[in-house]
Amino acid sequence: MSYKSLYYSEFGQPEIVIQEMDRRISHLEEDEALVEMVMAPINPSDLIPVTGAYAHRISLPNTAGYEGVGIVKEVGKAEDQSLVGKMVLPLREEGTWQEVVVMKASQLIIVPETIDYRIACQSYINPITAWLLCAREITLKKQDFLLVNAGNSSIGKIFIQLANILGFKIISVVRNEQYREPLKKLGADYVINSKIENVFDAVMTITEGKGVQAAIDMIGSSAGTTLARCVTNGGDFRTIGLLSGYQVDW
Repeated sequence: MSYKSLYYSEFGQPEIVIQEMDRRISHLEEDEALVEMVMAPINPSDLIPVTGAYAHRISLPNTAGYEGVGIVKEVGKAEDQSLVGKMVLPLREEGTWQEVVVMKASQLIIVPETIDYRIACQSYINPITAWLLCAREITLKKQDFLLVNAGNSSIGKIFIQLANILGFKIISVVRNEQYREPLKKLGADYVINSKIENVFDAVMTITEGKGVQAAIDMIGSSAGTTLARCVTNGGDFRTIGLLSGYQVDW
């Protein structure tokens, strides 16, 4: 069986170094399963490693893509036959930006039939990151504030939903006024437009000069540094992205 795969053999700009390659599989090992990919999203965490930002832990050549959803088409042994036809997350082995992923059947995560594939394909990186931060890493009480930038991103919207579920308040920072009302409707307590508002001053006004108990930065550079300045003494600051390409001023 032949299939197409998106890979890179050198680090650089994704639109330049990512290439399409024809690959072939002749048979499955006994512990393997063949998954036909249905959909794989494009996250910053997919593209930034291609630039070489994590070159110390990525071997080349490498198949791109870290999450996605597919259907099991074949298995290597009869005991796994019940997996055939199941919608699964084929994680932890090869990249997901290819027509087919071959991996150990024991590591497949079966997706409940009630979950749409368009949601399932995005259910690994952003939701789990947000959940671990809000439920394990940072302790926020009912009246506490979480401040996030890139508020209209996929994970930014997840933080808003988690704030509603877990009961703390959230301030979302965006750069476009058109996002204010949709994020408010989603459940954001406050939305700050950094293009027309001073983020630090706005946060101090909202919190009556106390600052926020926690902030999560996804941009880096001056945007992330500003978020760090908004955190009260003894609060928590986490940086989980580098959309600007530059670190915060530690």
